[in-house]
Amino acid sequence: MESLHAPWRIQYILAPKPPSAEAALFTRIAQSNDDVANYVLARERRCYAVLNAFPYNGGHLMVVPYKETPDLDGLTDEELADLMKLTRRCQHALTQVMKPDGFNIGVNLGRVAGAAKHAPHDPPGRSTRLASPVRGPCAPRDPKTIIPDAY
Repeated sequence: MESLHAPWRIQYILAPKPPSAEAALFTRIAQSNDDVANYVLARERRCYAVLNAFPYNGGHLMVVPYKETPDLDGLTDEELADLMKLTRRCQHALTQVMKPDGFNIGVNLGRVAGAAKHAPHDPPGRSTRLASPVRGPCAPRDPKTIIPDAY
């Protein structure tokens, strides 16, 4: 088995962790107006897309519903449809910009699946769609480079 090595994550691993905030990370991003600072690529009525600040793969992003729910059962059909439509839009944009060999798109539900909690009092994790290009170059830090039409 080949070891996963992502040296650009060392800054995140070694950095001091800020004290827990009142709101969970995705709630803070959802409520923020500073999309560039939060790496938000696009906002739709029921969800938004955000780049992972310290990705394993370049272009790793998450499509996050505004509604906090522990699993997909907590989302309406419209919310699920919006998640998938924005995931498709992001996949299309990443294909144009990064030209990856493929994508790993999935859902992380629960802490053991990778839906980490960011504070002890956080509500259950959000259902997140992941779209991560495989073997693409490192992602640009400016969200406008990935999906310019969002700005």
